[in-house]
Amino acid sequence: MNLNVYTLPVGELDTNCHILYSDNNDKALIIDPGGDFFEIEGKLKALNKSAGAVILTHCHYDHIGALNGFEKMGVPVYIGKNEVKNLNSPVNLANWFGVEFKSKSAVNELIEGDIQICGFNLSIIFTPGHTNGSICIIAGQYMLTGDTLFCGSYGRTDFPTGSEEQLIKSAKKILSLDKNYILLTGHGDNTTLFNERKNNYINFLITDKLW
Repeated sequence: MNLNVYTLPVGELDTNCHILYSDNNDKALIIDPGGDFFEIEGKLKALNKSAGAVILTHCHYDHIGALNGFEKMGVPVYIGKNEVKNLNSPVNLANWFGVEFKSKSAVNELIEGDIQICGFNLSIIFTPGHTNGSICIIAGQYMLTGDTLFCGSYGRTDFPTGSEEQLIKSAKKILSLDKNYILLTGHGDNTTLFNERKNNYINFLITDKLW
């Protein structure tokens, strides 16, 4: 399947909502709909696609703020199995934004490994650190990194359930992969895996590199 991606910065923190789609599939995957539901919906209509599923890289409100809109439409929601308990808890940081948030559907738990969702072949990688249930998602030539890795930097670890030690291990796990994936990040510019091997600040914290 020939994959395409449209990245739409949404919400107060300009979180990257990534829309994955293909010419031969009328469904699209929505990754991290952090806000601006109607903008996301409008882009789907412009692409002549409908939302097949929402996948969350982690539970923070700036990545889930538009989730209820998709839930009202009956769109299935997926999140890493270790993050399910965080989604409707204070760990989601909704109170930091002065709002209350509750998921309105029974979410689907993702385990590490390969899965097909709406005709898209995906690989789920557990990458705790930013939160203890964070995941990254491989889809074709793309890797969606959420707030685990950014272009040149990495996610904060001072939020509830965060761990710098775990994030360093997760970053090494990603950067040790052999394919030069296009990294679709949770904030800021997209990048590539090999570029981050050379230039990401987290390299100063990884003392036993495999590359």
